[in-house]
Amino acid sequence: MLRRPGVDRLLDEAASAGVAHIGGLDPCLIDRDPVGQLDLLFGIAQRHGCGLDIYLHDSGTRRLRAANAA
Repeated sequence: MLRRPGVDRLLDEAASAGVAHIGGLDPCLIDRDPVGQLDLLFGIAQRHGCGLDIYLHDSGTRRLRAANAA
């Protein structure tokens, strides 16, 4: 989400268009910034009233960091 320019805009546009959920993937492993990714996703969901679907494949301490960031 954070490492690819424009993904945040696409998620915001989808949420604005009325999708039921937006999603994220392994905030520690993929973006290496769990707080940043989760802040982005929760902010979009809150602004547009959609749900979240976040996949966590991270294990060990990475999973704990992602869970604690939420």
